[in-house]
Amino acid sequence: MIVLAILLLSTVKAYIDHKRWPFERHVVGAIMVAAALAGSCYYSWSLYPIFLFGLIFNPTINLMHGKAFFYMGNTAWTDIFLRSIFDDVAGQSWFVFNLIGLILTI
Repeated sequence: MIVLAILLLSTVKAYIDHKRWPFERHVVGAIMVAAALAGSCYYSWSLYPIFLFGLIFNPTINLMHGKAFFYMGNTAWTDIFLRSIFDDVAGQSWFVFNLIGLILTI
């Protein structure tokens, strides 16, 4: 049930962000997602919902925008931070990080 809820949450959040593109701030959406993920983590007694969301959200919004699966932007502070560390493989690194986190927390 939690997995389906996270799949739905990440897809809906990606769709909303896609429709509002470009947007200046997405604090409200981030707070709503954080609250949903916190509730999911509490209910499941695990951190896997966070990693599952991270694994699904970025590729989903990338595909909605017609970008490459592992595309990493250069406007969000998280994108800038990841690019500063991983350069051209920031998207792949973020995906692998979330995949490892998901495996370790299931």
